[in-house]
Amino acid sequence: FTATAERNNISPTSAASIFDLHVNIPRQKLPVILDIDEVYAYKHKELRSKYVCVMYDFTNKTPVDLLPSRTKKCLSAFFEAIPLEEREAVQVVCTDMWDDYRWAGKTYLKHSRHAVDRFHISKNINDSADAVRRRLMSKCPRKSADGSGKNPDYYLLKTWNWVLWRRDSDIDSD
Repeated sequence: FTATAERNNISPTSAASIFDLHVNIPRQKLPVILDIDEVYAYKHKELRSKYVCVMYDFTNKTPVDLLPSRTKKCLSAFFEAIPLEEREAVQVVCTDMWDDYRWAGKTYLKHSRHAVDRFHISKNINDSADAVRRRLMSKCPRKSADGSGKNPDYYLLKTWNWVLWRRDSDIDSD
């Protein structure tokens, strides 16, 4: 879009809008393994959403379709327009932990299994572990008991917390 915009003396946003108005790429057939996720899109007055929902073929690494929103209403309209036979062929639906995606899988892809992508599982585990670290840190006094300086427990939890997230193989044994 940027190169086209420069050649025609318009903004990349205008180039993208013109493309969207005149090009309609048909939906691809639902794959055996369907990824559903969202990407941030500039807030467009017609979309009424900050996110565009991406349907993706996990095996072939190709897009199936883009939806203007990730809401239940939008997901329902998308899946209801697809023949039941095609929906029943989907075996796995891989998503993040957005409730509407799980709902859509249970409602419209009844023969599929649901999987949460590994990025979101890792992020959830790391966020939970960090919450424990912060809770422990909040219970530690900042100053040492004798008043001579920093409490080493608080200092380690605050300043050296990165050590908790390192692999054993990445930490020097010394």
